[in-house]
Amino acid sequence: IWMDTIRDGAFGLTNTNRLVRFYPGCTGLKTGSTSKAGFCISVTAERDGFSLICVIMGAESRDVRNASAVSLLDWGFANYGLYRAEGSDAETVAVTGGVKNSCALKYDAFSVVLPKAQIAGVEQRIMKPEAVA
Repeated sequence: IWMDTIRDGAFGLTNTNRLVRFYPGCTGLKTGSTSKAGFCISVTAERDGFSLICVIMGAESRDVRNASAVSLLDWGFANYGLYRAEGSDAETVAVTGGVKNSCALKYDAFSVVLPKAQIAGVEQRIMKPEAVA
């Protein structure tokens, strides 16, 4: 939320994280500064179901902090992506030496962050055992 009011509009609140308003996909987080730490920010952003978190510490000004965060997030979104593998319906696999002769085997969906250049080359192979004991 960029701006809000409380107490029936009597008081205005403005988010100190300007990226919430100006950076596409920014979902928030935290800004801060002290004389020792400099200007710091933890910022989160999401695009196409892919989320990144960026931390900048010790910047010399608010503008440098924000520009550094934008640069790092842009680099992350440009160079990395989310590979998603679908799950499978339950199949049966033989059970040797068990109470039952077979059991259900299901592969859950999963996702992993990869360099974008590698995503197209991912080959998914499911190696189902002939039997389990």
